[in-house]
Amino acid sequence: MIIPAGSQAIENDSGEVGSKLRSGIAASYIQLMPLKSPFNQLYSTLYGASLEYITGFYDRFSIQFGTTIATRSLEENRNVSVFLNSYTIGTRLWIPGFAKLWPYLGVLARMTWCAERGEGRSANFFAYGADGLAGFSFSIFGNFSLFIQYNYTWSEVVDDNRTDISSNNLLLGFILDL
Repeated sequence: MIIPAGSQAIENDSGEVGSKLRSGIAASYIQLMPLKSPFNQLYSTLYGASLEYITGFYDRFSIQFGTTIATRSLEENRNVSVFLNSYTIGTRLWIPGFAKLWPYLGVLARMTWCAERGEGRSANFFAYGADGLAGFSFSIFGNFSLFIQYNYTWSEVVDDNRTDISSNNLLLGFILDL
């Protein structure tokens, strides 16, 4: 029997092998690389962490939702910084692969709170957007996997200029299946 990627092989009481869709917690280190001016001129790269819950819902599809926090100070003035807190919901398609390697593709809807602080001034904005993602998870043992993921994030701030804070993102982390 071929077990779909993104699933775990299970054996029932009668010895038949089937599959169980993945559900678990994903935690990762994230590096955001802004793409558009003026955001990329002010903050070349932001660093942070991401925490997501992933649950299987149909065949090789899973739903995920989570949060990402990233921050960075200006290169030339450490008193000025930006803080991004994003919330996402979306889906992943686990692509059939090898026994321990599980490639996937996905899309996410994103809502972000942006806080910029510095030298007696501060600004808070909301942003909305969407992500396209691709990655793979490599099963280390039992219910523990490492993953690497690339996200393209399109995001626009709700301000007078409709500032584009789109970014390329690289995530490295682990998935703990529940």
